[in-house]
Amino acid sequence: MAFKEGNVVTLNSGGPPMTVLGIAKDMGAAWNHVPGDYVIARWMTEYGDIKTDAFDPDTLSFADPDID
Repeated sequence: MAFKEGNVVTLNSGGPPMTVLGIAKDMGAAWNHVPGDYVIARWMTEYGDIKTDAFDPDTLSFADPDID
């Protein structure tokens, strides 16, 4: 499964939809501390806070099941 910028994903374990910002290896020095194939995604919490983090691609699925 290849994720790209703009994809909407969710954790396989559940949670809010997140927007893919890119792949760690392409995101610059700020993301050098995570494996290069990790997906960088952003989401909004139930309190309106914006969060950004890196995720193992094996833990993510497309929010739209018709995308693969």
